This record gives sequence, structure tokens and C-alpha cells, in this order.
Amino acid sequence: EHADGRNFCNVEIMLWIYGQTGGRRLLDLARASQAAFNRRHPDAASSLRRMLSRAPARDHGVNYSELSKLPAILFLHTGRRKLLRASVNAWRKLSRDHILVDGVPSSTEHLKGHDSNAAHETCVIADAAWSLGYLLMGTGDAAYADWIENIVFNAAPGAVLPDFKALQYFSSPNQVVADATANHHAHGFGWAHMSYRPNPATECCPGNVTRIVPNYAARLWMERPRGGIAATLYGPSSVTFRAGQAGIPATIEEETDYPFSEKITFTIRSRRPVTFPLFLRIPGWCRRPRLLINREKFADALPRGGFVEIRRRFHDGDRLELELPMDVRFERQPGGGLSVRRGPLLFALPIPERCRRDRRDKRSSDEFPAWNIRPAGPWNYALAAFSRHWKNAEVYFPNIGKNGGQVFQSAFAKATADKSLENSFPWAGRPMPVVLRVPAVRVPGWRARRLKVIHDKWHGTRRGDFLMTPPLPNERVLGKASRKVEWLTLVPYGCTQLRIAVFPAVTL
Repeated sequence: EHADGRNFCNVEIMLWIYGQTGGRRLLDLARASQAAFNRRHPDAASSLRRMLSRAPARDHGVNYSELSKLPAILFLHTGRRKLLRASVNAWRKLSRDHILVDGVPSSTEHLKGHDSNAAHETCVIADAAWSLGYLLMGTGDAAYADWIENIVFNAAPGAVLPDFKALQYFSSPNQVVADATANHHAHGFGWAHMSYRPNPATECCPGNVTRIVPNYAARLWMERPRGGIAATLYGPSSVTFRAGQAGIPATIEEETDYPFSEKITFTIRSRRPVTFPLFLRIPGWCRRPRLLINREKFADALPRGGFVEIRRRFHDGDRLELELPMDVRFERQPGGGLSVRRGPLLFALPIPERCRRDRRDKRSSDEFPAWNIRPAGPWNYALAAFSRHWKNAEVYFPNIGKNGGQVFQSAFAKATADKSLENSFPWAGRPMPVVLRVPAVRVPGWRARRLKVIHDKWHGTRRGDFLMTPPLPNERVLGKASRKVEWLTLVPYGCTQLRIAVFPAVTL
């Protein structure tokens, strides 16, 4: 029986085995299971009828993220376009109603909207990137690859410690505290859900977090239905395939420090010349992409957002150099917030930390410790984004200049770092791959929420020192911001534990 609850997810496994074996029995079972689910649960948010409608989803975040991809997978094996439309519309509605700045639906168990204080379950980080991969396969729309990058390069590393020994159950673009009582959401209010632990209140997230990078790697390269191969996501890799009508073996080697570098190099390896179409993705955020083939410009202009097709006779050793200039840009967020990006990376203020091991955590050990992290310095800043100071913002590449010096470049000029990050650990900030220096002012009235007594329906009344992340300040509080400009150092979101990634903004 595969038509009720999470059992419906078994349809994905049926179709994977069908794709490997061609056994029609499993395809028929998958189609029958889908029909039975829609017949029994017509009002479920993940029913075909509801996914095709404009009605907002209010479902359990993990359930919806997993179930909403199943019609797209069925489309890949049946060609029924209505199924693909259902999955596409389901994720369009998620974007409209629930997607946070790092690409993941708000989901503190159930979908929660665009609130500036919203968070997401780590399982949903994994499931969102996983599901979007099927939409990329079904539509060929490069925007889904951009979306996957946002999740994998930002939300995912931001929810785990660099040594991968502790993670959060709930993580948030803004989190000024991450200890055993910091959870400010209704589900598990005042408990350890937002702290970094090997098991922060549930077993599903420690299992699911391990799937994020393998799913990304599995979709670096894809075959096109009408022939050819596409670089859909970027990362150091190689792919071997049979090219052209003759099926000549060929390999493409990809070298890059992306997403920290703008440069991606592809080298063709083949014993014989071979003709095939190669498709390279141009992210939607890139305004001036450039492609050289054997040091010669491929075209005067490349498409912004989508795939550029290179159809030619390739020889062994042919070299393609793709450059994706990464501009610094603002993005407005719901609730009056403002975020800062450079290329695919979201930037955040790293909050100074007071980090202590929680030895009372029975699900931790010396090898896999649990942590209580509280702020040890100021974090309550508003960006001076609409001021004369912003023109002096800088992109900064630590330890990449001559003799290990420092390179500062205008945030609004072309900024590049040529030194490879090989043998470094950029997500741990060793060294920090790139930082931004931006103007900001303190907002004294924007403070962490502090409680001495809390109540929840599961555990009743508890007393203690509860410190929680506040929402963005209102206009009254923001109106009392300091007029003194300070220069903040922002780092990639994935290099932070305590952080502010959605800022209030002021005009000076």
C-alpha cells in the first residue's frame, strides 16, 4: 500500500528502479499509487488538484517538499505534461508564500510564511534541493539550478558546524543565539531545536543532512534529451560519456573554486575528434558572462539566465574558460529587510560567539559534542544602504595578494581573486574566501528577547534564562538608530553560526 502519508514517497523508488530495469510492473504501480492518493486525499496540499490551484500550501514542510516532486518524476517516465505543471506550480506557490532568503521554505514543522524571524528544518534544506533537481530535469529551466545553488551554498552549510559533527534542527537567516533554550518557534518553544548538536531533538535531520552534497554532485552534469551534455551545476568534477552519433568516448574535466571564484575551466579529453553540443549554464544573477574557447572569444554576448550552446567539433585538449562576474547586489526581503549577495553567495554578519559545551546533553559525546552558543559582541546593526557611504563598500580577499597580503576592491567594480583555494577549508573560514566591508549603524533598541518564564503545551511552565532571536525592528525602534557609521565585515552565510543575513536598512 503506497497511497497514504509518507508511503506515497515510495513512488520515487519505484520509478528509479523502473528507469534502471524497464520493468513495467513498477511503472504501473507508481501510476496506480498516484491515482489512489489523489482519489483518497483530494484536499491534501500535495494532491494534484491542490498543486495545480492557486491555494497556498499550509502542509508539513518536509511532507510537501517531498510529495510535490512526485508528479515531476512521473512526468519524466510518462511524458504527461499536466504532472510536470503540477510540480512547477507547487514550487511557484512555495516561492510566493514561504521561501526565505536562502532559498528554503520556512518550515518549523509546518510551512510558516515569509516572517523575518522564520526558520526552516534541516530536513527541508535537503528535500528542497533534492526536489528542485527533478524540476530542473523536467523543464530544463536553469532558474532551478540557481535556486539549488542558493540552498546548497548558503542554507546547508549554515545549518551544520564545519566539522560536520553537529547540526541544527531549525536554522534561520537571522539567529543571534543557538543554545539549549533558544528556539523561539511554537514547535519546541524554549528548547534546543536551534542549537548545534549531533541530535538536536530529532533523528531525521542527522540522517537527511548527509544527502545534500551527494544530491548536488549527482546533478552537476546532465544529458540532453536530443543529444549533448549540460553543465547544470558547477563544481570541480569530470564526466565521461559517449558523444555524437558514433558514440565516441569523451571526458570533460572541470576545474574551479566556484562559488568563491568567478572562473570555471573545462578541458576536453578524447582520443578522436568528436562533434557534440555542450551546454553551459549562465546564472540569472550574472550580467556580463564571458566564454573563451582555446583563448578565443566565443560570442560577443551570452544569454543572461539559461544555457549557452556550444556545438562544434572538439579535439583532445580543447579548453573552455567560462567567466561569471559576481556583482554585489541588494535584495529586498519581506518585512522591510535587506540582504546582500555576491554571485550565488548570500552574505551575513558573523556575530562574535561565546561557545560552551553542553555536557548535560545525553545524546552527545566527547567525539560528537553539543554546544551552547550565545553572542559575545554587538549584532544589532542596520545597513546604511541608502547613503553616500555605500559607494565605498569593498570586496576583500584575505591573504590572496602578493606575499600573502590583502586585496581590497570596490564592491561596484570588477573584483577577482586569482589564487586557488586548493588545500584550504573555505566553509570554516580557513582562510575566509571573500568578505565584504559595508557601512552600517547600530540600532540600540533592537535587542534579543529575554524571558524568565515560558509556557508551552507539552511541558507546561518552565523558569530560567531564555534568550531568543528577535524579529526585525519596527519603524519606531529603527528611527532611534545611531547616526554614527561603522564598517561591518560580512562573510559568506555558510561560514557562520550566529549571524544576521536579513538586515534592517536606514537612509542617512
